[in-house]
Amino acid sequence: MKVLFISELMTGRDSGAKVSTWFHAEIINSIVDELDVVCLYPYTDIKETEKDKFRKFHNVFFLKSFSNKIEKISNILFLNGWCMNGKIRKQIIKIVGEYQYDVIFIDDSVMGKLAKKLKRYFPQIKLISYYHDVKAELAVKWLKENGVKTLPYNLGLIINEKINQKHVDVNLVLNKRESNLFEKYYRKTPEGLLPVGVPDIEKEYTLEKNDDSENVCNLLFVGAYYYPNVKGIKWFIINVLKKLDKKKYHLTIIGSGMEYILHEIEPLENLTIKGWVDNLADEYMHADIVVEPLFEGGGMKIKTAEALQFGKCIVGTKESFEGYEEYFGSDVKDIYLFCCNSQESFIAVIQKLSDRIHSRNMIPEVRKIYLDHFSLESNKNIIQKSIYGN
Repeated sequence: MKVLFISELMTGRDSGAKVSTWFHAEIINSIVDELDVVCLYPYTDIKETEKDKFRKFHNVFFLKSFSNKIEKISNILFLNGWCMNGKIRKQIIKIVGEYQYDVIFIDDSVMGKLAKKLKRYFPQIKLISYYHDVKAELAVKWLKENGVKTLPYNLGLIINEKINQKHVDVNLVLNKRESNLFEKYYRKTPEGLLPVGVPDIEKEYTLEKNDDSENVCNLLFVGAYYYPNVKGIKWFIINVLKKLDKKKYHLTIIGSGMEYILHEIEPLENLTIKGWVDNLADEYMHADIVVEPLFEGGGMKIKTAEALQFGKCIVGTKESFEGYEEYFGSDVKDIYLFCCNSQESFIAVIQKLSDRIHSRNMIPEVRKIYLDHFSLESNKNIIQKSIYGN
């Protein structure tokens, strides 16, 4: 089986979508004979150290989506999104014609014009598309939040997704909510559900308390500088952290670009903002409670799968648990994993947890949810069926 994997999310700033994309590529590479990769990237050249990560694949084609800001704007104005244009589509068609693939896995839902061309030129090739979220819903929210200046970009996402779902053979969405949204906008059922997953790095570490801060409850927030993350954690700082005993509770924020919020909030002695870190596992190892105050967004949150992987107590909102909560049994729900949607409930639960337990050690019942539903093996079965099935 020869497969081509196409994505614009494999380089650049770290994000949940990037983690998910690499996770899919790794899985597919492990189950097919040959995996080639088309990596779309912006005008900033890819560092050689970053290119090294691609050596595991059979052939890799690095295609520059635009060479300058004018070309980027042109891509958007022609309703292609930022990563695509006619030139890129021609290059991909040429690659496919030369290398003759059995399956093409497009790790996004907004390359509809490309999917249409691929199906027209190569009707025998199975096309699979993964939806990180349903843009027909989310792009409208982004447009309302960011104003008419973003109309060409968001309209491009909406139009391309609509074209995409018509021409691919397998549409993979995240969960029941996303499936319902897909049916709402496209009047058909997606061919499969593929929840987010993260590679298992926990097994490389021993999760034991290894510092002297026994009297401090370490709260952790993980997330890149992205509107829902920024809005949520600012709300948490103002409405929750400030109400907690500053000698007893300490919040650490990590995530690419998150250092920017240092200029947007008042400094607190029990708040540390690190931005991007080299070792995510160390941050989870030192956390007693992972907090996820997210009130909007789409898809599923990678940060939740990561916290489950490390067997952590999580205090989050309905949005942060979207696609996860159905897997929470009575042995973890409202014991280690709490859904809170108000200031009062966040404060009460955090105080309750900190008084009852220290959770710096891994909780086996929580980690089991990750292993059963959001690990490589659980995702591998779904992807394998999508590629090899009818």
